[in-house]
Amino acid sequence: MGERAGILLRLSEEKDTPEATAEAFERFEAACRRLIDYKGWEPAEIYADGVVSAYKGKRREGFDAAMRALTDGSIDVLVVSDLDRLLRSWKDAATVDEVIRVSGRTVVSSDGRDVREDPYYPVHVGIAISESRRISKRVTAQATQAAAKGRPAPGPRPYGYEPGGMRLREAEAEIVREVAGRLLGHEPMGAIVRDLRGRGVAGAGGRLFTTTSLRNVVTNPRIAAIRVHRGQEVGSGAWPAILSEADLRDVRRIFTGRARQAKGTKPGRGRTYPYSGLLVCQHCQGRLAGSSGAYRCQACRGTYIAAVPLEAIMDEAFIIRATSPAFAERLARRLEALQTGDRTATDLERDRAELVDYRALPGRFHTDTTRARTAALEAAVQAAERRLAAMPELGALVGLPAAEEALRAAWAGWTAEQRHARLAAVLDRIDVAPATRRHVFDPDRLDPHWRF
Repeated sequence: MGERAGILLRLSEEKDTPEATAEAFERFEAACRRLIDYKGWEPAEIYADGVVSAYKGKRREGFDAAMRALTDGSIDVLVVSDLDRLLRSWKDAATVDEVIRVSGRTVVSSDGRDVREDPYYPVHVGIAISESRRISKRVTAQATQAAAKGRPAPGPRPYGYEPGGMRLREAEAEIVREVAGRLLGHEPMGAIVRDLRGRGVAGAGGRLFTTTSLRNVVTNPRIAAIRVHRGQEVGSGAWPAILSEADLRDVRRIFTGRARQAKGTKPGRGRTYPYSGLLVCQHCQGRLAGSSGAYRCQACRGTYIAAVPLEAIMDEAFIIRATSPAFAERLARRLEALQTGDRTATDLERDRAELVDYRALPGRFHTDTTRARTAALEAAVQAAERRLAAMPELGALVGLPAAEEALRAAWAGWTAEQRHARLAAVLDRIDVAPATRRHVFDPDRLDPHWRF
């Protein structure tokens, strides 16, 4: 029996049509099989990654499976159409080196180059990574442009819409409207889900609805034609809305717990606490977190304060402060300073991940080029960290309504997490003094410290 040869297939970019994508995979597989036939190896497993950018850190299941097969001896050699189909990061290169060292097996390209013997192997890796960066930047720019124009984000078919997300699937859209109406009519979510399951109503993937999956549908900004990019609402979508924005905000408020409190639910049950972590105990300097209708010091456990009146007072203080002309002027200056010559949080995260890969390089990849890149990444990461440490993250305040009425309307529709993000960008902390009288709320116990 000859050596068993596995094949790893991967595309760096999706082709224009599914047929063209299939043809590309067929060409790569044919090239690998020609080498296997020439060498007299025994064809074994085919490992496919599809279109995956390893540079972004996404898991490559085909690559991982191929490395496991080399390690456990399921295959003796792995054939790839070209080395840049194998490697898209220095982390991949280090993984391949370690697998070859431990197993004694190897990886070859379809033209017969063995990674153990090819003196230009590090060069091929560098070229592959440069190409991956280029593709990543282009794809990111395309996604940003699509969001700015209100085009839907790529992904699976959203419930209520046809594939592509630009046309309504009216039968599903009617289910969304029905559920929203029943929720706004104070019908329990559990009863709605049981009814839909009894009627056989399924989600976009064909599975019957659960409480979680149905909540995700009726609270998704997409159903009100709101475009979200990188977790932020960036404008109106170019597709038809199923619900009005006002109805969507009303439905989302139900799931924050505030609607349940308004109906007489026991304070603290089913609610969330946007000021958790922002409150500081004056007695011991511990942080207060919310539970059972109050914020309580997590260190000494002795300082606590009722949640509802605290939130009412501080929400009002935030809205008044955030709509003042002085605040708008300061915010504009800080945003300008943050955006001028600075790296985004996404860039910083990517640089950190890439730096980890460079620091893990085996010795044979250490060249003037890799050392220079490592030094450049270290400098960029350190500079960005210093800037972010000196200036609070203001991304949550981009697009904050400047008019009081508009901010009040937006505030009412935000979840506790969304409120917390805005509060944390403006508030350094709120000192909470110990209570002097039991069961009496005293606003003088609160001493807010604003960032600006």
